[in-house]
Amino acid sequence: MGLDLIVSEQTDFRKDNKGRIQYTVTELYNFSYNGYKIIEYVGALSDMNNCSTVTVDAVDFVKGLQQMKDDMLFIEHNGEHYTNEESQLKRAIECLECFIEENTLNNSELDWGDRMFEVHMWG
Repeated sequence: MGLDLIVSEQTDFRKDNKGRIQYTVTELYNFSYNGYKIIEYVGALSDMNNCSTVTVDAVDFVKGLQQMKDDMLFIEHNGEHYTNEESQLKRAIECLECFIEENTLNNSELDWGDRMFEVHMWG
């Protein structure tokens, strides 16, 4: 089964001439089939349903990546090899690292509420 897990960011908040809030939504990344594994680790995504959109803090992505890396170290350290599970986790880690790097979320000064993203699931 296919999956699109699309991350977008709202920027450039402004009001139009009638006082209505407007903003620009930019699609940043599609985790695609790696999204299944990422959903397991990024807490804000755990309750997503098909064709739903949730708001996710940048810190959630960073914490999810750290948990993924911790689990991978545990698997490697204990000599446990779940071939399919391990390879899925490795691919998801690489994908999430790429997203974090491309969007400069690896800043040590990043705090809750600094950057918020819309994540839409379609599968």
